[in-house]
Amino acid sequence: MIATSIKISNFTPRQKDFRFFQVNQAMALKTETEYYRRMQDTFLADSSGGTQGALYWQLNSIWPSASWSSIEFGGKWKMAHYYAKEFFEPVLLSPYVDGDQFLVTLINDNTTTVTGELHLEVYGFADGFQPKSNRSLMVKQKPQSATVVFTEDVKTLLQRSSCVKAADCFVVASLIVPGSDVVIGVPNVYFLGAPKDTTIPRASMKVAAVKQVDGSPRVFTISVEAAAVAPFIWLEATGIAGRFSRNGHMQYHPVEDVQFTARSDTNAADLRRSLKIMSLMDVY
Repeated sequence: MIATSIKISNFTPRQKDFRFFQVNQAMALKTETEYYRRMQDTFLADSSGGTQGALYWQLNSIWPSASWSSIEFGGKWKMAHYYAKEFFEPVLLSPYVDGDQFLVTLINDNTTTVTGELHLEVYGFADGFQPKSNRSLMVKQKPQSATVVFTEDVKTLLQRSSCVKAADCFVVASLIVPGSDVVIGVPNVYFLGAPKDTTIPRASMKVAAVKQVDGSPRVFTISVEAAAVAPFIWLEATGIAGRFSRNGHMQYHPVEDVQFTARSDTNAADLRRSLKIMSLMDVY
């Protein structure tokens, strides 16, 4: 199953460390759950649809082992749990392809109407941090509903973005508070094709800074610097228990900040020494 999207051969120790199966689990749960959430106001000819909720198996492991859980036995979050935190956002933009159409559904599980500016940016894996194209439009979504708010022919999308083939590019969908830079929910990244079907440059990465958040001995801001677009960035704090604000994500800016919340008191110097960072291309 992993090989349908990601290039793998015989697993090397570094590939095992990266945990391809966690990427596969996270993306599978994301794809499935977003589909269910998009279908809450849609009924198909076979009577499917009208999905008013979604659960996944399973939350946590009850003993140390390989399992379907999104939280390890000791409490550490797997990539799938970081993804679940985002794909269960009450307001979510869900981009997808259906046949020859690229669509975006706006999901609003809140009890009030949401209004925002939809931003769609198309990036190329090998084209740096500048979007190849962008579109924006005002959208509004009534409470507890899901509606398609954007549709475009895939061929047209690829042409106006100068993407030679679908796998060369990915889309970032964001909902912005009008007149500001504030994001409603989280940006959602959609791969237009399988990563195995394109060439993704290896991006050198480093932790540029670790700063303690004022007034908290356990919360830190980690600045991650990348030389190129980096898919599935994974951070580890070896020997320091805690969780990141996001992990396993796509980095498409030169510097992005991630927060780390430790379970017990620590300091910025010790946390920085403990950090390890890698992305998908580090194991190819």
